[in-house]
Amino acid sequence: MNPQYLVFEFERLEDPDGHLVPLVVRMKLDLALCRISLDQWRTLSHLQREMLIAADVEHQDGVRDFRTLLDRVLQEAACGSAATLSPEKRKNLTAWASPHQPPDGLPEIRGDGNLRLEWKSLTRFGRYVVWSLLRKGATEKLEAALVELSASTTPAN
Repeated sequence: MNPQYLVFEFERLEDPDGHLVPLVVRMKLDLALCRISLDQWRTLSHLQREMLIAADVEHQDGVRDFRTLLDRVLQEAACGSAATLSPEKRKNLTAWASPHQPPDGLPEIRGDGNLRLEWKSLTRFGRYVVWSLLRKGATEKLEAALVELSASTTPAN
């Protein structure tokens, strides 16, 4: 699995059975401009969930492949199909995707000062995590996530 796409430790601790849609899958759903219900997620097998988590979406072809995979696993699980988002709901959905500058209205990071953030240095997933968790005011989770992201992209000595 691409280490850029991971389920965070805080997500695993809060939800050891994987009943909640992890941030990495939420990002992929946003990129594919679709949604699934929590019931649909819970109907999927562990293997199907892991396939969605591991899917590479770094390029547009990957996003298309993710949507195809999503449609297939939902069909296999006989739990309907993903809802395509309306144009109104698509607005600002991927405002976080630009590596050049943070989205307008993104709250500043506050904390103990140990958290340093340089938007341009973040991966695509890192930008999504910052955007998502800051909007929710979850700075403790954000700090934990950035530590994990840093560890997953730093080569071992």
